[in-house]
Amino acid sequence: MRIGIDLDGVCFDFADSLRRYLYATQQNGNLTISEGEPNQWDFYHDWGLSVEEFVQMCHDGADAGYVFRGDCRDMAPSAINFIKSLGHTIHIITDRQFGTYPAVSHRNTREWLEQHDIKYDTLTFSADKTAVKTDMFIEDKLENYDALVSAGVDCYLVDRPWNQDAGDNRKRIKSIQEFATIIGDMSC
Repeated sequence: MRIGIDLDGVCFDFADSLRRYLYATQQNGNLTISEGEPNQWDFYHDWGLSVEEFVQMCHDGADAGYVFRGDCRDMAPSAINFIKSLGHTIHIITDRQFGTYPAVSHRNTREWLEQHDIKYDTLTFSADKTAVKTDMFIEDKLENYDALVSAGVDCYLVDRPWNQDAGDNRKRIKSIQEFATIIGDMSC
C-alpha cells in the first residue's frame, strides 16, 4: 500500500520547536508561553502573538534552525520504519513553508528525517494532503482528514486537543505507533 504521513502534530511537535526558539533567543519576555500540548490549532493566540508576529517568529525560527528540528513524537521513526519494512511505500506530505524562502524549511525537514533515520519514498511539501495518491493516511488536522476521506483515502486522525469534535465519527487513534500496529495487523 501507499501510506501517507503528515509530520507536524503526528511525528513532530511544531509548537515545541517554536517554543525552544523563543526561549533560546530570549524573545519570550512579554509572552505567555504554555508548556505541553496546545489546546487549539492557533495556539499562538494563547501565547500573546498576533498572526503577523507568529509568522515572523516561524520564519526566523526556521532560519535559525529551530523550527522543524528537534525530537520526534511517539517513537515515530520506529513506527514509520516498521511500516516500510512490511513492504509498503511511505509518502510524507507536509505543509512547511517557513523561513526566508521555502528551501529553508525543506532543508530542515530533510535533515530532520535523516537525523532520525526515517525511511520514506517521497517527500511532498503541500497544504493539500490529497496531492499525492495514497491508500492510507495519518493526519491531525480535521479539514485535511475530511478532504482525504472525501478523496477515498482510508484516513486515521491522531487524537489531539486541537482536533476535538464532539460526536464525530472519524477514525481516531492515539499515536503513529497505533497506526503502525493497524497496518501490521492488516499485512498479516
